[in-house]
Amino acid sequence: MKNMIKILLSFVCPISLFSLRISEVYYGGTLFIPDTERYLELENDESQPLDMRKVTLILPRSDTSTISNSLQQGNFLLFGTEAKTNEWILLPGQRAVILSEDYNTGGRLLSWDTNTLLFKPKSKTAWTYSWNNRLHLLALLYNGQEVFRANDIPSSIQEKGKALVWDNGWREDLPRPGQNKKVRILAPYVLPTGERVEIRIESESSLSEFLIEEYPSSSQQIYPLSGYPPYSLVLSGSPQHATTWILRAGNASHKIRFLDTNLSSPFAGKILISEITSAPAKDYSGGGWTGQDGGGTINENDDWIEVANTTEQFISFSNWYLEHTTSQAKSYRSLKLRFDNKTGPTTNSLLSPQALGILSIDNGIGNKAEIILYDGHPLWGKRVAILSYGEGNIPAASSQEGEVSLQRVPHNAPNDTAEWRLFSPTYGKINGSGPYLVKRWSATNNLLLEIVMSDPEKEDGSLSLVAKSERDEKSIWLSGCQGCFRGYLSITRTSHPDALSVKNGGKNTLLYTNQQGAYSWDFVWKEEGWNYPAVGESLAQFVVYPNPARRKSLVFLSRLMKNAKIVIFDQQGRVIEEFTPQREEYLVWNTPDKSGLFCVLVMYGGQSVYRWVLVK
Repeated sequence: MKNMIKILLSFVCPISLFSLRISEVYYGGTLFIPDTERYLELENDESQPLDMRKVTLILPRSDTSTISNSLQQGNFLLFGTEAKTNEWILLPGQRAVILSEDYNTGGRLLSWDTNTLLFKPKSKTAWTYSWNNRLHLLALLYNGQEVFRANDIPSSIQEKGKALVWDNGWREDLPRPGQNKKVRILAPYVLPTGERVEIRIESESSLSEFLIEEYPSSSQQIYPLSGYPPYSLVLSGSPQHATTWILRAGNASHKIRFLDTNLSSPFAGKILISEITSAPAKDYSGGGWTGQDGGGTINENDDWIEVANTTEQFISFSNWYLEHTTSQAKSYRSLKLRFDNKTGPTTNSLLSPQALGILSIDNGIGNKAEIILYDGHPLWGKRVAILSYGEGNIPAASSQEGEVSLQRVPHNAPNDTAEWRLFSPTYGKINGSGPYLVKRWSATNNLLLEIVMSDPEKEDGSLSLVAKSERDEKSIWLSGCQGCFRGYLSITRTSHPDALSVKNGGKNTLLYTNQQGAYSWDFVWKEEGWNYPAVGESLAQFVVYPNPARRKSLVFLSRLMKNAKIVIFDQQGRVIEEFTPQREEYLVWNTPDKSGLFCVLVMYGGQSVYRWVLVK
């Protein structure tokens, strides 16, 4: 083979007798072929072989200036014989593609003829200056002499996702680098597993067969074609997640990826999205991702997502992605691990066990969006976590009142337990502005209250709560680590040493005290099938507790009904406060800083009842 190459090179004609031209340009990406996969296709349209080591690209640097760039062979890992990555000699009639991305079998969806030579630009920086409205500056040198200048090329590509293709004139067409322009394969890029595949093949001449190569199985299937083009086929899709088909017809090719959109990652429920900052007030990137302000420009490069590793293992975030969907667009965005709360700022992709990590996001993140975290590129990875915010009961990740972030509280509580709130950012720390508690009744035992709690002031060990009902009091211990504590409270209707005795529909409270103060959370237990009494009976059972009460203390108004009106008067008949509960619940009244007798009036359905409360 080496001798053959030497012979071929010995017959390379003088510069004036051959033509090397730019024959395809792509730089404006879509969801499936992103703009990072920018490329130039070069075509040898004469009869002599060319040595691509002698080629220099002239690329736009500004609207008026250019920069030169040579070629190098890249680390391209391909499906089978998709293209050639280790040859320099471009034979007559063949094409070379210069692409800055290192291709791998994971999920790239560009396709090539099997004779295409793939190269990388020697300087990625020179390659990445904007090409929009500057394509007329493109040129080629061979052995230091200019052999092509794109004087007649349009200055830009008008339709996003299309390539500018030369075929006896310039036109916008499907991206088909390194392929025969006389044949077009029209098919989807990505389909759900098992879905039927509709394929159309257009050709300027008749074709005899159509081939499908399937990976990773490496199987092949040949379909005969008859008659005149165009040809249409409908095939059953692959049932396997991440299967890739390469369709081939007349030296043209097309990739299809099949995805099980419901397939969960092994990390699902173990790696949790815990905090989102979409409108930062700090230059986090300029601050070295320490959480401090670098004092420079604040932009989308400073947006971040915090994740909680709830496992006991190191998790590699190498090549993890985010699917980002807003009302305007959907995109795939790469992620980088910037900070580990156990080790500090990091360029390592490993997140420590039971740790919080900060991820930066290419092109930032929206204030309102649906985000899906993948353990790889979405075209081959699996879903780890999903969050829609800015709708329903999850607020947008921004506010008009200074810098805030959207936070899961407690930060590593399960999805069906956690709540989402806006607080000042807690970069790599436990979420919330103070102790936060969420609770739910066990799905298997309606006498068991499951409790998850966090306290930014406490990392490990245990927390002590007091549970109070209208007739009982018990202590509860929660245990945990990394600022998240879990425990249970057993409920009983009768007296029991290990359970809180409660009334049906009665008021119950969880109390917690730390150095910052006292905190309380109310809950109600009701017998299965029981609901609050009818209006007349309910009004008669209205309860104020405690009574008498202290100044500047909490008084609970219990056994209320939705949309009742509660008015509190002082002894002079002046209205102190008014309430209208939006559901059956207990309301809390903060008593005034003065003693006296107060009247609590409840009105509903044309009926009313009142209670006198003594404040001492």
